[in-house]
Amino acid sequence: MTILLFAGPQQLKAGWVISEQSNDAFGNRSFYTTFIQDSIIRFDKPTSISIINFNSKLVTLIFAQHRSYWQGTANDLSRTTTQMAEQQLQKLLAYAPTNQKEKIKQALESFKKRDETPDSLRVFPEVTVKRTGKTDTIIGYPAAEYEIIIDSVVKQLVWVTQKVKPYHEADIDRIMSFSKALNPFAIENSLSHSKEYLKLLEKGLILKSVNYTSDGNKLVTQVKEIRQMNIPVAIFQIPAGYMETSIENVMILDTNNNILNPKNLFPDDSGSNDGLP
Repeated sequence: MTILLFAGPQQLKAGWVISEQSNDAFGNRSFYTTFIQDSIIRFDKPTSISIINFNSKLVTLIFAQHRSYWQGTANDLSRTTTQMAEQQLQKLLAYAPTNQKEKIKQALESFKKRDETPDSLRVFPEVTVKRTGKTDTIIGYPAAEYEIIIDSVVKQLVWVTQKVKPYHEADIDRIMSFSKALNPFAIENSLSHSKEYLKLLEKGLILKSVNYTSDGNKLVTQVKEIRQMNIPVAIFQIPAGYMETSIENVMILDTNNNILNPKNLFPDDSGSNDGLP
């Protein structure tokens, strides 16, 4: 059974198509495309397609290599991926060398504790957004440079233009909440609690970002092209003939491509920024 994200043909407002490129310190390169229209966003990444409909509050993951899809809420996806991550840690613990078991046990306990602690009881790192005073012109748009500082450490540099605003201000909070539900342990969970950071996103679009990851890598993401156009409704629909599947089934079928890694499902601190959290 095919579930469409729209009930039928509609007259839609002009949307946005944003093309980006990411490069890391090891020479790896990835390309991304984001489609935005009427509070519906599609992220095309090298190993996955994600469609987030903020009107229906549904997320759809499309697995082209298996002609299948999964659809549910952000909380459904978060719960499933969290359970799978915990199972993977349990398996790792079972087969790990004796001298590494204690470290894995500690990681597993920390994982469980963080998952069970509601945001209202958690202490989040201090986030500071600092304008450096530097500016640049990126693909023809003027952009101001900002430092994103978390607990006194510069985690990101971003260049924001106010000349392009593809996201409705009302969507920013929903985007942050969705990102948090997908990956509650990512850097965005801290950023989503920063009013300064939310105001920065409301100003326009991040055209370039430099993300410093915990493993010492540096990921540079830059918008290469921005187009405003009427996006065909089919872009936000499940392709005809695709069958519904479970996350667990896809994980078993495609472990080599690692398409269910949160880094491949949604932009995060070690992936494409897309002008989003």
